[in-house]
Amino acid sequence: MKKIIDAKRAEGGAVGAIIVEPISSIENQIATPNFYRKLRALASDEGIPFIVDETKTGMGASGKNWAHDYWYLHND
Repeated sequence: MKKIIDAKRAEGGAVGAIIVEPISSIENQIATPNFYRKLRALASDEGIPFIVDETKTGMGASGKNWAHDYWYLHND
């Protein structure tokens, strides 16, 4: 992801945000909590907003109020 951000900036472009779904809407695939923590850290280091799309997983659909609660982001 860092290479993509650097390449975009080298072209004179900008990265507006990193947007992720906790559980993909296709095939219900999930990345590890560590992946999301590293992605959020990268976004923070690069000054890019990190947005979690909870359209499908919010309000308890994942077993917790928000699916990103499984990532334990508050510990970082």
